[in-house]
Amino acid sequence: MPFITRKLKVRLSLFLITLLLGWMAVGYFSASYLTSSATVQNMSIQGEEVVLKSEDGIEIHASWMKGKSETAVVLLAGVKANRTSNYKRAAFYQQRGYSVLLPDLRGTGLSEQAPITFGWQERKDLLACLEFLKEKGVSKVAVHGSSLGAATILYSLPQFANYAFIVLESPYDRLDHAFYNRVQKIPLPESAYLPVHFFVSQKIGKPVSELNPIDFAPYCHVPVLHLAGDSEFQLKTAETKAVFGALASPQKELHLFQGGKHEDFLRRFEQEYMEVMNGFLNKLTTTDQHTSIP
Repeated sequence: MPFITRKLKVRLSLFLITLLLGWMAVGYFSASYLTSSATVQNMSIQGEEVVLKSEDGIEIHASWMKGKSETAVVLLAGVKANRTSNYKRAAFYQQRGYSVLLPDLRGTGLSEQAPITFGWQERKDLLACLEFLKEKGVSKVAVHGSSLGAATILYSLPQFANYAFIVLESPYDRLDHAFYNRVQKIPLPESAYLPVHFFVSQKIGKPVSELNPIDFAPYCHVPVLHLAGDSEFQLKTAETKAVFGALASPQKELHLFQGGKHEDFLRRFEQEYMEVMNGFLNKLTTTDQHTSIP
């Protein structure tokens, strides 16, 4: 009987070790997928092709479209998307006279391959865009980002906050919420995803628990328009309202698209989107003190 007991213990131990290794392996490969690049070899380019360097040496490709306004708008795409997803937004801003800069954030489009970091390291790409605009003699810069691009904007605020205006589309409040919301239909506790968090943290270079755009929202003191869908399972409405509430700007607007999911609002709600955007831009004054690039 003792022999059988020891044999069962060995089998149980092997089973638990195998289970643990499998758990860690799933976490590793999930993290690798989430942070993997989405670069392409070729794409149809609009505007003047420019190449920028982020402060950590990543090569960023972008399209520069000069307009009549003294304000330039930087358009930032969502996770694994590239500048082509923003061509229609670029056309909208160009029609209003704005200059437009469309970067492929690191690891996307024609830019250099690098881990996707959900906005954290991408903020360096945005800062490189600001440096480019300064060299071009642009005196005022605005920024408009979707999902990861919106988080990038919030992460950039401690280093640069003098935007002419900001448009945020569906920024997540906390990265751990963003991860868990996407898998909430799977009946597992949040602790089941700890290996994913660990390996993502290793690849990003910062703990997932510290990647919270909502913590950077109080740095926002310029006019800001916050757009989201009221049916985004990846981003709960309560989380959207929490980010909006944390924005310190005295001139802020929140618009929820009824039935909107985590998607391209311009594509699905074009007329409503245009009305909201035009309404926001029409209210802006040209005398706002937070507009120049230092």
